[in-house]
Amino acid sequence: MRPSDRSKTSSAPARSPGARLRDLFTTDYGLLLPGVPNALTALIAQDLGFDAVYLTGAGLTNTYLGLPDIGLISLPEIVANTAAVADAVDLPLVVDADTGFGNAIAVARTVNSEADILLLDEPLAAMGAKEGSMILDLVARLKQEARVSIIMILHNYVHVLEACDRVSMIQDGVIALDKPTSETSVDELTEIVVNEYRRARAAARG
Repeated sequence: MRPSDRSKTSSAPARSPGARLRDLFTTDYGLLLPGVPNALTALIAQDLGFDAVYLTGAGLTNTYLGLPDIGLISLPEIVANTAAVADAVDLPLVVDADTGFGNAIAVARTVNSEADILLLDEPLAAMGAKEGSMILDLVARLKQEARVSIIMILHNYVHVLEACDRVSMIQDGVIALDKPTSETSVDELTEIVVNEYRRARAAARG
């Protein structure tokens, strides 16, 4: 997102970071979150006027451990660093929970947190049928409780229609489809992707 030009002073009551992040997701333009690995870089992003930051797992692994992002960071290290960033800035945080830290039970524990918004990037990747079913059941329970907003990045359209209330498809940075899952189908979603592939092939041929 563009650095905010809104006034820093307001007489309105302070709103929670989660509520402010939900508002940012409703804007008509793209949401750009600067990646920050620690409290210092988060403070710099805040001083530059950004409205939220992304606590990057790769950046944390690189700066804290001096190692590449190959799944070496631990959950306690992420929690401690997140707490430090949250104390340093008054901004909504999107936190990379890395691999989920283990099997489906550990992923469920990570997901079932006190966050206001959960961003699940391929939560069923590398999971067996039983473990994947556990994750889908957990998402369904969280939806019923209505305590948290959930955004899922999925490429299995069956899972999309099963787990989500609404689906958005982005192609070349543009929203190609945005509608309730009850109003679409696997066939429609597949056709959009296939047509894009055909257009790209035709353009490559000249």
